[in-house]
Amino acid sequence: MMARDKSKKLDFKYFCKNDRFIDFLKNTEVRKDIYCSKEAFISLTLALVILFTLTVAFLNGEGIEKTSANLKELLGILIGGLFGMLGFIIGGLALVVGTLNTEEVKLIDKKDKFKSLLGILFRFYFVGMITAITIFLSTIAYIFLLIRLEFQWYLVVVFTFILLFFIVFSILSAVMLMGSCIRLLFVKISVSNAMDKLKK
Repeated sequence: MMARDKSKKLDFKYFCKNDRFIDFLKNTEVRKDIYCSKEAFISLTLALVILFTLTVAFLNGEGIEKTSANLKELLGILIGGLFGMLGFIIGGLALVVGTLNTEEVKLIDKKDKFKSLLGILFRFYFVGMITAITIFLSTIAYIFLLIRLEFQWYLVVVFTFILLFFIVFSILSAVMLMGSCIRLLFVKISVSNAMDKLKK
């Protein structure tokens, strides 16, 4: 079974039949960004630092009422900002895909580089999904603060850490999409040069 998986040709035809998010996630290296990338490491570090700071602020007499009020205000602003960022990611993907023409995609596929192209494009989809998850988690946190539910302390810490990680990771990944756009430019230049050689 594994031998067949390794030998399958990840070309345009394959991805036409396997075009779900989970298919792209399994067949590209983008999934590693969430646990094995500089963005993940920085997100992990900053999440721990922010969590420590919030814990110290709470224990040093800020009080649960004042802390909750400040966090609700911050989350409200954050959720609005994340929706805006999600819109830019979707718009960016539409613009990037629009720059590719049929001849370029066919040549990339012929050179067995379609998986590489898909990896660049799928990163927009992936970051958009992470941003959507972050919005969902932030909304849950906002509702919990609004209705003042009582939870075990360790559950609050774990949830807060996960939320902070996703917030930082979403922001960093959105910024890193600029690198994906630059890499796509290199791909287009390479394809253009190859097409010029074919015409000669």
